[in-house]
Amino acid sequence: MNATKCAACNREINMNSKFCPYCGANQTGVSNKTVIPSPTNTDVQESFEFVKLKKWLGVTRYGKSVTQIELNGNIMNIYQYQILDPFIKYGKKNWQIPISDIQDIFSEKKVNIIGIVMVILLIFFSRSDFRILLAIILVVPFLRSRKVSIRTGNTVIPFNVDLKDDSFKKFVEMLRYKNRNFKLNEMA
Repeated sequence: MNATKCAACNREINMNSKFCPYCGANQTGVSNKTVIPSPTNTDVQESFEFVKLKKWLGVTRYGKSVTQIELNGNIMNIYQYQILDPFIKYGKKNWQIPISDIQDIFSEKKVNIIGIVMVILLIFFSRSDFRILLAIILVVPFLRSRKVSIRTGNTVIPFNVDLKDDSFKKFVEMLRYKNRNFKLNEMA
């Protein structure tokens, strides 16, 4: 008879038995060695970069808006700047906020005022109905955009991002994981 000892009561039992006949302890896959799991570190450093191209009337690219977000433990560092093609970097802004202070991330529709003025000027100075129709067809789709903002207490931090971007979705999921209290409003 092949014999082994029960891990719970230390009595000799049959090697093929699934339960100890004396104490009823499970014998399959049970070891008498205590396993201590390693502590999981949820404070992993993550970084995200969102770049939105700036285009004049939706056609000619003249620069870009860059937002870099670094999550380091419970602190979120946000760096924003504008790049005017080809090399001019301006409008630097920095924020450092605890992730637990984030109340919500919301999106709002924004209207391009410069585009509306250009359409009005084109209509006013145009002498042909065809030019007016062509200008409206080409320009109107680019007059509306979305602005995403993070609200933390009294501070609202706006940044330009494509809402369908996978890295933005990953960023929002990371914030949900680290801060269970924050809400996501009107992201459709």
